[in-house]
Amino acid sequence: MNVPDRPDMPVRPGGPFDVHEWDAQESAISAERRSADPAGHDERVAQYRLIARALRHPPLDPVPYEFAAELAARVGAPPRSADERLERLLLRGLLTVLVASGTVVTALYGASWAQAAIALLPDGAMVPVGTVGNWAVALLACVALSWALERVCRRIVE
Repeated sequence: MNVPDRPDMPVRPGGPFDVHEWDAQESAISAERRSADPAGHDERVAQYRLIARALRHPPLDPVPYEFAAELAARVGAPPRSADERLERLLLRGLLTVLVASGTVVTALYGASWAQAAIALLPDGAMVPVGTVGNWAVALLACVALSWALERVCRRIVE
């Protein structure tokens, strides 16, 4: 076990204790708190003063007080520029085309997709194609299982 030279110094487990490094760190922190003149200190103390100064003054600016309210107002507001209006218009158009094409494809080929999917299942696994009840139960079971797993994961993380 390492025993420090002074009783007020902590013992560092797993390695030798360097009193000179400790003193350099402590004198740098003390000099930085007092805003003392860096002249007269050695290079090691000057380096530790830079570290102490960086830790004392974080480089990031704090979030403005009304940030959330301003962001909510900006999101809810109508688009200000022509680029934003064009982007929203194109997004709505593409979404409309996607929904329309999905509806058309489902109407044309939906029955054959359902029959092909049922044909892949083992015999007697599901009721005939015309019954929607089992599919609804399967969907609800998937949703319930996903919700339950999410709750379990949240409890594990917390």
